[in-house]
Amino acid sequence: MTLKTWKAEFYPKEAEARMSKKSAIEHSIQKWIGLRKENLEAHGLVADSYQVLIYEDIDSDRLRIDSRSCALCHKYALMQEDECKKCPLYLYLGGRCDSVEAPYFVWRQTGDPEPMIAALQEARKLC
Repeated sequence: MTLKTWKAEFYPKEAEARMSKKSAIEHSIQKWIGLRKENLEAHGLVADSYQVLIYEDIDSDRLRIDSRSCALCHKYALMQEDECKKCPLYLYLGGRCDSVEAPYFVWRQTGDPEPMIAALQEARKLC
């Protein structure tokens, strides 16, 4: 198993701004479920939350786990900074997902994707 097989299961399409709100949040949930330890291990991947990467080994292909791979960021945040406030995750959290103690920050500190998965699932209800 490889990053390629992981992508086929959890990240089959690149994040893009043209996704619908529902598609963007589903894409995000699927990616974060893929970051669970058992899913990474099943594909022979390592998560480096400090460098925000997942990869097979030091010399292999990598996927950045940041705004570049986030469908919601592509849809709401990358075009204009104030658009982030229209993101369903922002609306659910009452602020940015990468601020201190927010789900992305928790993942960066602990490697635990569960807070982000839970927040995304709640934010989906706003769509």
